[in-house]
Amino acid sequence: MFSGIFADASWLATSAGVLGAASFVAGAKFTHASLLLCVLMLTHGLGSYVAQLTEHTRHRDALLYAFAQDLSVFGSLLLLAVVGPGELSVDVIRSKSL
Repeated sequence: MFSGIFADASWLATSAGVLGAASFVAGAKFTHASLLLCVLMLTHGLGSYVAQLTEHTRHRDALLYAFAQDLSVFGSLLLLAVVGPGELSVDVIRSKSL
């Protein structure tokens, strides 16, 4: 949730990451939050590894390992965006009360 704060990210990416992660965890606007986190992961996370691979040849294996981890998180976020939130999410509870 707070990984954007410690990286060299803009205030917009940091606030979108923190608010998106909080919304994702609470289950409020779940699909939108997971898609927002996918976009942030694609642009900020995965894009930075690709840029660093050409510069840091000594740490290529570590960068590829971190890239594979982030790629799996990206795929998991896409899967959760398709499947949707669980029964205890704010979205489901709000829809049942209406």
